[in-house]
Amino acid sequence: MSVRFKLTAGAILIFGICFGYWSFGKIVFGNNQFGNQNIPETDRVAVNNSDKLIKQKTLPAVSFITPHHLVGKKLIAEIFSEVAKKDQKNKIDRIILVSPNHFNIGQGAVIVAGKDLSERGLTFKTDRLAIEKISQANFAQIDTDAFYKEHGIRNLLSFSRKYFPGVPVVNIMIKDGTPAKYMTELAKRVSNIPGNTLVILSSDFSHYLEKNISKQHDRKAVDVISRFDYPAIYNLDTDCVTGLYFLLKFSELKNKTDFVWVNNSSSSEIYGENFIGENTSYVTGYFTKQEKGTDNQNNRALSWLFFGDVMLDRQNRVLMDRKGVGFFTKKLERLFWGQDLNVVNLEGPITDKPSVSVGQPVNNPNHFRFTFSPKQSVNFLQANRINLVSIGNNHILNFRSNGLKQTEEILSKNNIDYFGDPLDLTKMSVVENIAGYKIAFVNYNRFNGFSPEQVVEIIKSLKAKSDFIVVYPHWGREYKLVNSERQQKLAHQFID
Repeated sequence: MSVRFKLTAGAILIFGICFGYWSFGKIVFGNNQFGNQNIPETDRVAVNNSDKLIKQKTLPAVSFITPHHLVGKKLIAEIFSEVAKKDQKNKIDRIILVSPNHFNIGQGAVIVAGKDLSERGLTFKTDRLAIEKISQANFAQIDTDAFYKEHGIRNLLSFSRKYFPGVPVVNIMIKDGTPAKYMTELAKRVSNIPGNTLVILSSDFSHYLEKNISKQHDRKAVDVISRFDYPAIYNLDTDCVTGLYFLLKFSELKNKTDFVWVNNSSSSEIYGENFIGENTSYVTGYFTKQEKGTDNQNNRALSWLFFGDVMLDRQNRVLMDRKGVGFFTKKLERLFWGQDLNVVNLEGPITDKPSVSVGQPVNNPNHFRFTFSPKQSVNFLQANRINLVSIGNNHILNFRSNGLKQTEEILSKNNIDYFGDPLDLTKMSVVENIAGYKIAFVNYNRFNGFSPEQVVEIIKSLKAKSDFIVVYPHWGREYKLVNSERQQKLAHQFID
C-alpha cells in the first residue's frame, strides 16, 4: 500500500531504515502507483515524476524498450504490437536489435552479426549498409557466431518477424562497461544511416529483489529515462546500461525525446503464487514526440535509501578479512542501485589503528571501542554505492579527535560526503546538490555533540539555503521499538 505525506514544513525526520521518493514536497514510501495500471492503448500515457500519468497523443516511435525473458512474452508482444501500429504508415527500412552481451563474447565492445540469423526455422534478412556503417567504428567487431547463445537477441527475433514482416534486422551486442563516448558515436552512426531506422533495446530491469522494491527501482529507471539523465543511467538497476545510453542518444538525435511508458511487471507478479526463483522485473515503453499542445510536467523525483548503524569492527571485521567486504550485502547489493543517495550511520571512526575490540568479551570496555580499517571501510561503502554517511553518534570519538579527523580525511579523499561532526558546528550539516535541487542533511547526536536548540538554529539557517531538509538523529535506547516521549517532543521541535 502506498503511503504519502505532504511535507508542509519542508523537513523530514529519519527514524530508521526507509526508502522514499521526493518530488516537489512529497515523499512516497513503499509501493507507489507505478506499474500494472492496465491503461487502455488509446489512453497510453507519459510518466512524469509525481506518480501522475498524463494522457497524450503521440507521433510514430523511433525506438522502444522490451524485455527478453520469455516469462514476459505478453509484455513483449504488447510493446511490439503497439509500436507496429504507431509506425504502420511509415516504412521501416531496418531494425537495429540491441542486446547486452550476456556472456562477454568477442573482442569488440560492440559485436555485430555480419550476416543473416535464423531462428526456429525462420530466416531473417539483414541490412548490409547498416552493418558496414556500424562495423567501421574501431570499437565494433563483426562476429556472427557470437550470437548463437545470446538469448537477448534470439528470444526476440520471432517477434520482429511477426510484427515487422520483411524488415531487415541488424543484431548488436554491447558489453557492460563500454564507454559512453562509444555509445554516442554509435548513436551518430546509426542515426545517419539513410531511411527510417527503428532501434529496439532488449533489456530486463531489476534483479533478485522483492517485487515492491523492484517497482521502486523501475520507477526510478523510468524517471531517469524520461529525462535523458545520462549520468544517472549508470546507477540504474538494469542489465543493459550501455545499450540504454545508446538508445537515449539515438532517440535524442532523432528529436524523439518523449518516453511513453507502456507496462511494468515482474516474473513474480506474472507467476503469482506459483513463482519459484529469483525475481526479475520488466519495463516497456517507446520514444516518440508529442503532438503540439499536449500537456507534460517536468518534475524530478529524487530517491533516497536510509539505513541505520553500520559497524565494521569486532567479528564483522574478522569476517570481511576472511570473506571480503561483499560478504554482508551479497544477497541485497542491488538494493543500493538506482538511488540518488544511499545514507548510513557510520558507527565508529576510520583509522589506521589496529582493532582493540576484536576478541574482547562484553564486560571488557574495549569491546565497545571501535576503529574501522580504512581499506575495508572505503571498499564496503563504495561497493554498496553509499555516498553519504552520518558520523554523529556515540562511537565516532572512540579514538578521540585524532580518530575523527582521520575519518573525515579518508571519507573526503574517497569522495564520500559526511555530516554530524560532534566537535564542529559547521560540519553538523551538509547540503547535497541532486539534479539541481539542494537537499540539506542535519544530524542530532544525543550522546556527543550539540544541544537540540543548536540543531534547531542550524535547521532555521538551512531553510533559505536548501529546497528540502532531512534531520537524521542518533538517539534513544537500543532495541526499543517505540519512541519515548522525549524523542517525540524533540521530533516536533525539529520539524516545527
